[in-house]
Amino acid sequence: MSNQHNITSPDWKQPTPGLLSPYFVAGDRIVGFNHENGNKIYVFNTYTGKQVYEIQVSDITSLACTAGYLYYLDNQKLKSVNLYDKSPNPEWQEISIEDDVTQLIAHNEYVIVVTAVSEGGLLSTTTSTTLTVYDFQTGKQVWKPLDLGDASSNVEVGIGEEALFFLSGGKLHAMNFYKGELRQNFEQNIKKGLQDGFSFSETHTPIVGDQQLVCIANETGNTFNKVCAFHKEDGTPAWSFPKNPTANWYAALSEDRKAIVAVSRAGEAHLLDIKTGKPIWSQKPNNAIPTAIIDTPIIAGQYIYLSGSGQSTVAELTMATGDLMGVYEFKDVIQGSTLYKRPVISNGHVYFQVNDGSLFS
Repeated sequence: MSNQHNITSPDWKQPTPGLLSPYFVAGDRIVGFNHENGNKIYVFNTYTGKQVYEIQVSDITSLACTAGYLYYLDNQKLKSVNLYDKSPNPEWQEISIEDDVTQLIAHNEYVIVVTAVSEGGLLSTTTSTTLTVYDFQTGKQVWKPLDLGDASSNVEVGIGEEALFFLSGGKLHAMNFYKGELRQNFEQNIKKGLQDGFSFSETHTPIVGDQQLVCIANETGNTFNKVCAFHKEDGTPAWSFPKNPTANWYAALSEDRKAIVAVSRAGEAHLLDIKTGKPIWSQKPNNAIPTAIIDTPIIAGQYIYLSGSGQSTVAELTMATGDLMGVYEFKDVIQGSTLYKRPVISNGHVYFQVNDGSLFS
């Protein structure tokens, strides 16, 4: 769907060989893999939805893209090919990874791999987590792997131009890209600045702005949370919102990187100045927005979209004021099916797959 502007009228619809898990957009390609039809990676054209090529794999678990290259983990080997024609990356040295890979991320000149090893019995299990960074062209290690110790295997990673920010074991760390070293006093400053009774949510990826780092913090013993910002250079606190949370909050960075879109499960919406946390605009709770579709905002140009996995409904708000443009049902378009996963936004278009396998734009 493009923003031109009836979003219930798709630009194209294409059948696929099966459900893609996960799928994402890189340049003018949609990439995903499917276990149901012979373990294959599928690549589609974003303008037409037509399949460009497929790659047969043995046991794929992860996919990532950067700088025109596709990276995938197949049978414990990290491989790389050209995104546009699947020719081998000529400089890449195939990497063997024995431990379980929990995350594969590609960003600019780096490929980041998070691995985890669980030890112990049924009653007591510890997880040793390691983060390794490789050069995107050659596959060589950039610096020594970082041992995160007995941490959660659910590591959420936010990426800046000079540093990597990650949540692990309830702690927020910062690591300099160029040296491969943790920033001194960063974690301590974060801990001091986090309000008593709150801890970081490890299901929300840190949002990296130009000067601020934004996270979701949960209130201990409660289901409520709030949006918290820190100075990304040293981890000192910048602001938090709201002061006294009474709902679950979700946040996303605006395309110009100057603001945070924050929405609550109560249907409340705000655009917050990323430097101060002060609202640029605020919208009161709106009962017209179904609770089930309120999730991390999806931002595309002039609009904000809300949608959840397994839903057939999308809410649309304006970026300028937060006004609700409409709550759209896709039942007629997707013929009784439901959204398989949350939509993906890229280049002003909304892409989504439904449970019958069809891919839409």
